[in-house]
Amino acid sequence: MMEYLEGVKKAKTLEIGELLVQAEGTEVKVNGAVHTIRDMGNVAFVILRKRDGLVQCVFEEGVTAFDLKELKEASAVEVLGTIRKEERAAHGIEIRLKEIKVLSEPDEPLPLPISKWKLNTSLEAKLNMRPISLRNVRERAKFKIQEGLVRSFRDFLYEQGFTEIHTPKLGAKSAEGGANLFKLEYFHRPAILQQSPQLYKQMMVGVFDRVFETGPVFRAEKHNTKRHLNEYTSLDFEMGYIDGFEDIMAMETGFLQYTMKLLAKDYQKELDMLGITLPDVSKIPAVRFDKAKELEKGILEKIAEYQNDEIIYTLDTHFDDYLTTAEGKSLPVPHCIKGTVGHKLYGGLADALKGNLCFEKNTFPSLEMAKYLEGKDFDTIELCGLVSNICILSNAVMAKSACPNSEIIVDSSLTAAADEEIHQKSLDVMKGLFIKVL
Repeated sequence: MMEYLEGVKKAKTLEIGELLVQAEGTEVKVNGAVHTIRDMGNVAFVILRKRDGLVQCVFEEGVTAFDLKELKEASAVEVLGTIRKEERAAHGIEIRLKEIKVLSEPDEPLPLPISKWKLNTSLEAKLNMRPISLRNVRERAKFKIQEGLVRSFRDFLYEQGFTEIHTPKLGAKSAEGGANLFKLEYFHRPAILQQSPQLYKQMMVGVFDRVFETGPVFRAEKHNTKRHLNEYTSLDFEMGYIDGFEDIMAMETGFLQYTMKLLAKDYQKELDMLGITLPDVSKIPAVRFDKAKELEKGILEKIAEYQNDEIIYTLDTHFDDYLTTAEGKSLPVPHCIKGTVGHKLYGGLADALKGNLCFEKNTFPSLEMAKYLEGKDFDTIELCGLVSNICILSNAVMAKSACPNSEIIVDSSLTAAADEEIHQKSLDVMKGLFIKVL
């Protein structure tokens, strides 16, 4: 007799979300892996690991039809029991066990203590035993957040009218310069692993106007920093019919805003596990490139004017962990990462300032600069550069504190901020601190 499949089959066992809506006393059937067993004598807590988290089950001697001595951690089981409210348990519920059915069990104890909150072992051990280490709830939380990032990228761009494409990962030549290539033989012909879908994106913009891809890319570079993985998942999009690069920046900002909302809504549990606080991306600062070019000319002229006087400069200096710092959490825009192009002085400033004293700073003002200025009898100290409401303002205050008898000057034509209103307000603040604003 012919049988027909009619779609997804309703499971007889329940997931955590389904357990939460069950009335107290309801009989339920649940499957999962035994995460840990806490034997208290006549009572034991059997913690099951599910796809959505942990579920506390209560084993009671004489009530549960099973010999607890036969139960091993990491066993796959199916349990039958009743729902009970318990505020101290995960999700505020527990299952009072009636029956336990072992589906499979390990031949030997696990080599890693995955039930512990934190795996206190080396990265090498975690990677060598990856199928085991990822069963730790904090380790797997990282992959849930990765899921959220890719999910938000897709969902947001679908809403914006983008078409998802899937581009070849084997090619004859590189799609763009700047990265070393993995070379291989492809049916007796030379080939490479693609380091970017750039060429294909540009082709498909002519077809769909707006396209995107989430997929692996390969770059033959050493893992010498957190920013240089030789294989990673790339989130790429391409837009046609734009008025300027501001359209791209606005789309990126919209994506970040959408992502933070989604993570806060659906992934807060994982964020809490990892101690992650989502940054505020309601407004992201942006100094226009043409403004930087405009400032360069005036600053070079100012350097030439003070050539016979002492010239010092500060250099914003951050590292790969920037987003985890207090500043990075408030200003989630990685910049001036040491060892990258973004850390270097712009245009001709590097040559003009060569040989002058430099203070690298990893926060808004430079304490080292203030210590150097302390006690100096300069008649005037003039500041210029970026940005007015952060580095210039804070360094001007530090200079004023270090040299209270010096006239502190800020040339308003040689500084700027991402927002003109904020720029003007910062100048007003400096005037209020008796800093001369030209």
